[in-house]
Amino acid sequence: MASFGKAYVPPSVNQVPTSQRINSNLPPGSHPGLGERTGAPNSRESNWDLVKGVQNPFGIGASSREFGFWFNYFWKEAVETPALTPAQQVKVAEAYFSVFRIMPGGARAVRPDFAARDNAFKENVLRQLLLIGFERVAIERPERFEPSDVPLAPGNFGRPPAPMPNVIVDASDLNLTPLKIDGKEWIIGFRCDSRTYEEVYAHLGFNTRARSTNEDLRKSYALDQPWHPYANPVYRNSLFLRRGTTNRDNCLHTVVSVGADFHMTVHFPILNDPLNFELKSPADQQLLCQKPFDEWTKSDIHAAEGHRLKLRVIKNHSANIVDRLEKDNHVHVLYLNGLKGVDTERLISGANAFPERGLESVPRENLLADIKFVQKYWFSERMGKIMLYEVEFAPIRWVPSETAIDKLLGATAKNEIASRIRSEITKAQVRPDICMEGRERDQYLASARTRLTREERLDVMKLLKLYFVGNPTALPTAQKNYVKSQRARLAAKIDAFGMLQWKELAAKAKAMAT
Repeated sequence: MASFGKAYVPPSVNQVPTSQRINSNLPPGSHPGLGERTGAPNSRESNWDLVKGVQNPFGIGASSREFGFWFNYFWKEAVETPALTPAQQVKVAEAYFSVFRIMPGGARAVRPDFAARDNAFKENVLRQLLLIGFERVAIERPERFEPSDVPLAPGNFGRPPAPMPNVIVDASDLNLTPLKIDGKEWIIGFRCDSRTYEEVYAHLGFNTRARSTNEDLRKSYALDQPWHPYANPVYRNSLFLRRGTTNRDNCLHTVVSVGADFHMTVHFPILNDPLNFELKSPADQQLLCQKPFDEWTKSDIHAAEGHRLKLRVIKNHSANIVDRLEKDNHVHVLYLNGLKGVDTERLISGANAFPERGLESVPRENLLADIKFVQKYWFSERMGKIMLYEVEFAPIRWVPSETAIDKLLGATAKNEIASRIRSEITKAQVRPDICMEGRERDQYLASARTRLTREERLDVMKLLKLYFVGNPTALPTAQKNYVKSQRARLAAKIDAFGMLQWKELAAKAKAMAT
């Protein structure tokens, strides 16, 4: 049998030295972790029901340099992966209880012995979650022996070689519709980014954090730490795709995401995602992406304007409160001929699979155009977070210059690509989700005279809470009349309050009263 070299086989938990395993003398209420398990996963007790609903175990806002940030990131995808096998459920729960314990009374806390665990143990915990919650795609096909080439000691049945992972393919196999011009096929993709062409050029194009050689960047994301799975060359030189039901897209750190359609990229980076806009209010530590604009303080505004995403805070000067956030963004038009990647949409199929492709990298020589646009965000009470409601585009800018593009593409190809870009811009401006938010914002602003302020809403909810204690089944009309009688100054606004809005407010108050 022909030999192709030896495959990398990730170490099993049972290969972790005994000295690295967690002590079996557990505090009361604790559960087994990775270091205490025995037997095959299918034969071990499952604590899945105790952990399957846990979100952000280390809380929100952990620094990207910390173990907790990466545990949260890998945990979310692992616990949300559809159709986990019983063995995978066991592994996910054991990873959790390798770090946390349940205290008497039900409170959860980091295990007191976890801080002393060595890097190999911590890397093992993260790796277990990574390999369950993410699909691995190798940059290079690994070499390995065929099973018959591996000698076995007498009585040792050994372990089978690790299955061959998916491997990146040429861009021509990424299910992208090429532009066929003058006998040549141009494979075009789009990427939204905060950086200008000049900044991307200075960074040598689009490259991943995991494979970056920038030491400051690597340190800021703990990629220089031996407990991080991406410090292992096998995983660093891989593309990972998220399997969780919420995302089902590319890993933020190992993949250069490219859109097949321009209009599908314009909401990136998603500002209501704490992984992108992680800033907390200096005043109350509330995430700013989830804090109503009429509650923003001067320190909140200052912090947002100083954030790395370069946000602009636009005030409503008549009321001296925040009206909207604006962000300059860029859609970079790329030609992908000769590059390699993975068809994320096809590999991670099913509900919520995002129509994007994952590239190993995109060199700066593959940039064709840079279209600057402005994203505008408002705070949606319905969603409880900031939402994109409008995008405005500048003219197409060919890079590095129009002359260079003329030589590279030729007049016919340039005109065809320009026509496609203009069509995509039109689609972007009428995206249903963006248009819906725009209409909702217009309606919200039109109701300014009769809209309850936050203080007034809290006032109404306090009164409703008291009312529900004695009248748990009262009708909305009776609720309104009671609040109006107690706060006559709000009578006109309460009358103008829509029934659906009132029911939502009343539901919150009723929950407070029970």
